[in-house]
Amino acid sequence: MSAVHLKIFHALVIMSSLAEEDVISTQYEVWGFLFGPTSGPHRLNVWVSDNDNIWISGSQFLFAADVEVETTCMEVRGRLYVVFFNLAHHQTEHQNASYVFVRVWPAHLTPLNIHAEDDLQDILRVLLV
Repeated sequence: MSAVHLKIFHALVIMSSLAEEDVISTQYEVWGFLFGPTSGPHRLNVWVSDNDNIWISGSQFLFAADVEVETTCMEVRGRLYVVFFNLAHHQTEHQNASYVFVRVWPAHLTPLNIHAEDDLQDILRVLLV
């Protein structure tokens, strides 16, 4: 079994109060995966800035408006995932936490579609760490 490498991602913006047009970024529409009370694939609007910050739109209602959402980057078997999660639930109510997985190219963080047949095993491996 290959190792799962964890690292905290540099300062990222998620569900920002800044309008997207205030930041130079590229928007991507990709299939991501939500693991939580309502698990399954989700069509996501993902933005990547020129300095490799990555965020998802707060209007997608993946997390409550008043929660602190953190982001981490995880590599599993050569595949790189950006994971968005509710920090408070992750720390205190792990069984009720929600995690949004977005697969990205390792070199420049361009979002890719998640394919359940290829990526679900990686996602489960990350959640069991």
